[in-house]
Amino acid sequence: AEIKYLNTVEVKKVPNNAKRVGAVYHSINDISQNILLNSDNFSAEVAFEVAGAKYINYSHPATLDDAISMFNDVYKNEITDDIKIADGSGVSRYNLVNAEFIVNCLEKLLKNENFKNLLATSNQGTLANRVTFLENNLRAKTGTLSNMSSIAGTLTSKKDNNIVFAIIVQNSPKRKAVLKNFENDVITAFYRKY
Repeated sequence: AEIKYLNTVEVKKVPNNAKRVGAVYHSINDISQNILLNSDNFSAEVAFEVAGAKYINYSHPATLDDAISMFNDVYKNEITDDIKIADGSGVSRYNLVNAEFIVNCLEKLLKNENFKNLLATSNQGTLANRVTFLENNLRAKTGTLSNMSSIAGTLTSKKDNNIVFAIIVQNSPKRKAVLKNFENDVITAFYRKY
């Protein structure tokens, strides 16, 4: 409706006489697909806090701490002492995870076929132009920060085996393109060997 509002946005109870003048809704599938295909970090943060609000049954305006508590509860069997989540998008250098944790979480998430279908395949989103010959066999999510690159997902190998994997390269002086090519080579080796 092109209504501009330049003040702060707060969470408050809606007055009884309020009239709705506009609303924007996005399905969780649309938001998830944007997060997983295009690495939309803002949407990831918002979705993380919305999930935190649902977790606390909307008892108060949700905070990042509520979302982290929700995450820690949902993944309590996968979290070890060396795992720490500081935000929902993965852009924080304060998030501490390892490949084993990612694989364990993915195995849990991949029980939901809908989740698998939200992940990018070759030629989609951040996997555009990567290992294109695996288009029907690879579903993954990438991650990139300076001196760091990662990819995690599921792969159906040439021998028709399902592989859940996580590759995390950190503290590398190499260019991002070199790191991405290394990841592509590892994924290709998984595909051909297993």
